[in-house]
Amino acid sequence: MSAEERPTLFLNLDGVAHRAEMAYLLPMGISGPGVPKPFEWVGALQPVVEELNADVVLRTSATMVLGFEKVKAIAPDWLKARIVGATGDTIVWLTLYESRKLNSSCGVVRNYVKTHCLRWWAALDDDDEGWQYDKVMRAPGEVRPGNGSVRP
Repeated sequence: MSAEERPTLFLNLDGVAHRAEMAYLLPMGISGPGVPKPFEWVGALQPVVEELNADVVLRTSATMVLGFEKVKAIAPDWLKARIVGATGDTIVWLTLYESRKLNSSCGVVRNYVKTHCLRWWAALDDDDEGWQYDKVMRAPGEVRPGNGSVRP
């Protein structure tokens, strides 16, 4: 099956693959007891991704901050083998405290899909800006992977 025919999962990290606070902890290298772990929630995706033989593309600001290879390197081995790329950035930092929005999550995913001529794809993201709501499946409230609970 060619790359264009293989399904692709666009995976956002902060708030989807792991807790949102990892956005601040990961670049600083903070770890230890009680500290969230990177990619802590992706285990639930493994059977689906493997059964579909899907590629994974990262849609995250972590690749902008840390670099694609470093983010890929901290992924679990099963996921690392499936990660084939990353989308463009949604923001750019002008100074230490000033950023400018370049595109929406939807926009960078659509650009990647078009550039790589993808036919089958899905996105797991916590940013709903720009998506066509009639084609979006939304979880009610905040889904907490691992324990099946949902918070409104």
